[in-house]
Amino acid sequence: CMSVSWCIVIGTLGLPDGTQAFADVYSDGTWTSQSFPLQGGPWISLSCAAVGSCTVAENESGVVYLLSLDDGAWSLTTAPVPDSLTTPEWGVPFTLSCPEPGSCVAAGFVNYQAAPGSWVSAAVIETQSPTGWTSQVAPTFSGWPNSQFSSVSCGAVGACVAVGASWPDDTGLNAEGLIDTLNDGSWTSAEAPTSPATPNMLLNGVACPSAESCDAYGIGGIVDLSDGVWTTQADPLPGNASGPSSVDAPFSCPGPGDCAAVGNYANEDGVSLGMFLQDPSLPETTTAVTARSVPMWFASLTT
Repeated sequence: CMSVSWCIVIGTLGLPDGTQAFADVYSDGTWTSQSFPLQGGPWISLSCAAVGSCTVAENESGVVYLLSLDDGAWSLTTAPVPDSLTTPEWGVPFTLSCPEPGSCVAAGFVNYQAAPGSWVSAAVIETQSPTGWTSQVAPTFSGWPNSQFSSVSCGAVGACVAVGASWPDDTGLNAEGLIDTLNDGSWTSAEAPTSPATPNMLLNGVACPSAESCDAYGIGGIVDLSDGVWTTQADPLPGNASGPSSVDAPFSCPGPGDCAAVGNYANEDGVSLGMFLQDPSLPETTTAVTARSVPMWFASLTT
């Protein structure tokens, strides 16, 4: 919801002969519906830059489609794939961030055949401009063949962060957290900072309320960007936790240092419980993120 009188919801319609993607728009007290010539797969991402300006990404049978809403009209295009990737097939998730109308960044990954019988994953960034969408393979700090993005957030036009993981072989083991940053028109890559308490920081999501402030969450802890420096904080688990948590649902940062997230963890009996994390904004004060458990799982959060 971009205002109290304008909202959009996306989803999938069940039809006698299959499924179909749709979007419903609420404007000034009235809902209108729009269907699309797509099946409406479960991996759909949505980002709105302003009232009446939104972009939706959908992965359908290994192809990512980008649908844009502008001044009441929808347009549909296929996300381009970098020319260097052979026999490509898009993976999921595929996430979007649109800081201004017509200026979106999308991040995801493409599975491609590096050699006969050998498939690897490449983290890919899509950038929207007035002339359309362009695609590039993202840089990775490790140089390892496999990398994937799970989330992207732009605090301003030209200031974006994409996070995920990178690993050396097809086992998926020994993965390290991946952070790519867009500044001055170029993407640079860094390993997510770790600590003795968080030796493997695999990142599921990132939120950047401004160009200078971001928070990233994942399996094992929290990473914060402040004054150009990334720092890590150990997993703030509830007292009855038996192991690391996972924050894999969308989370929200309405302002620098003021974030909330939802996730899950296992208690001492091995039962999975929902978890709520809050990072209160206290000027000139460093505070630990607090965690509170509830007997449920969360799927989304907004503040």
